[in-house]
Amino acid sequence: MPHPTRSQVQRYGIAGLSVLLASVLMLLLDPLLAMTRSPFLLFFGAVMVSAWYGGLGPGLFATALSGFISTYFFLPPLYSLSLDWVNGSRLSLFLLEGVLISALSDALRVAKQRVERSLFKLQLSEEQYRQLVVQGQAQTNTLNAIFSASVDHIYVFDQAGRYRYVSDGGAQVLGFQPHDLVGKTWKELGLPADLMEPVDAQRETVMTTGRSLTSETVFTTDNGVRFYEYILAPLHADPSTQSVVVISRDVTERKQAEAERNQLLVREQAARAEAEVQRNRLHSLLLQAPAFICISRGPDHVFEFANPRYYQLVGNRELIGRTNREAFPELAGQGFFELLDQVLATGQPFFGNEIAAQLDRQGNGSIEEGFFNFVYQPMFDINGAVEGVITFGFEVTDQVVARRQAEALAADLRIQQVALKKSEARFSRLVESNIIGVLLAGPSGTIMEANDAFLKIVGYTREDLHDGVMNWSEMTPPEYVQQDELVLQELAASGSCTPFEKAYIRKDGSQVPILLGAARLESD
Repeated sequence: MPHPTRSQVQRYGIAGLSVLLASVLMLLLDPLLAMTRSPFLLFFGAVMVSAWYGGLGPGLFATALSGFISTYFFLPPLYSLSLDWVNGSRLSLFLLEGVLISALSDALRVAKQRVERSLFKLQLSEEQYRQLVVQGQAQTNTLNAIFSASVDHIYVFDQAGRYRYVSDGGAQVLGFQPHDLVGKTWKELGLPADLMEPVDAQRETVMTTGRSLTSETVFTTDNGVRFYEYILAPLHADPSTQSVVVISRDVTERKQAEAERNQLLVREQAARAEAEVQRNRLHSLLLQAPAFICISRGPDHVFEFANPRYYQLVGNRELIGRTNREAFPELAGQGFFELLDQVLATGQPFFGNEIAAQLDRQGNGSIEEGFFNFVYQPMFDINGAVEGVITFGFEVTDQVVARRQAEALAADLRIQQVALKKSEARFSRLVESNIIGVLLAGPSGTIMEANDAFLKIVGYTREDLHDGVMNWSEMTPPEYVQQDELVLQELAASGSCTPFEKAYIRKDGSQVPILLGAARLESD
């Protein structure tokens, strides 16, 4: 069985108290006002109070209790519950009116409660609205502060292309204040058509498709030409109004950086291409150079490059990837490895002139001596450290051998010259001693030189000799001409002749017998 709640007991208690108070007042006022004539007068008020305060149930309870008390105390016969037809009708009317009053009061009470609840809800809604307005204003101020501090420029367009919102930075770029732009189209503001017509077409596309769109544009400002990147997106915050938000950003510095980077890239590519050309050209020159060239790297002097001349010099042995000591074991102890180590350690080049090397040229173990002019040139990396050695040189074995032979010949020649000078000195002393007659004649017979003994024999003077009037063929008697021809043939064949007797015609016409010996002298 359910128990009555505290509020129900209170409502029915108020109804009972109201009826009791009306009964007491009726009893007190009856002697003065003859309340029996209007037995239900104050009970109407008790019913109204009960129904207004407690609702339909307490109102009906108060009506029933009031009817009982009125029947017993105020309707004749008094102090009895029996009623005649007239008083019964009066009681029925009271009960009916009490029911109506209770129903109306309950309806008014319910309506009042509803109104109060609605009013409370309205007040609560107004408070919430005020809070939302305050929050919205705070959010708006925050967004405006964010948009003002942002490097991005923000524009909101409605369906007709009018500005609904413009950030401070966005308005400043266009040369306006935000309030100058809101509610107007770009045409009304006189903005450049070449700038805004593409944006307007893109705005309509975004409104039609409902999809975002990105693009770039160039805008001339007081600070020069600026590049902007922007995105257009549909704004769905207000479904009743189609709007498009445009967020743009100044990307001039980025574009300039990209342009500079592209220029640097182009220059770098050109430099690399030029370096590759130069490298190929250098490689070709190294390959075709008349000198022997090789490149070695690292402390072990590992071969990295060798041109054909170098391969030819070393008998085409395997070089690349091998160290100098591995490739040339026969050079151990000859000082070349130590020179390479020195150049790598000090960074100073070494110049060798006619350096002898005992080298296995054929790769068969046969050691040959060669002479070389070469340079060990250090190679430096980008940090200035020595990373390898370039060998550049020429073989000068033939020149050294030829020079040594020439030096030996020159020494022999000097010895022969000394001997010749000694012989000439002895011959000169013999000629100048005038013990015998000596003469020097040319092929035509003209006597070019003669000592005093010969001039005395034939009777001529030295002036006659200098004047060229002396000729041994003219000085020979006819009977000796044939003999002279035989002697000349012998001279031509052997370079000398056996001494023979003949005669010369002297200057005075007389003949003088002589013993003649002759030898042929080579001309200078």
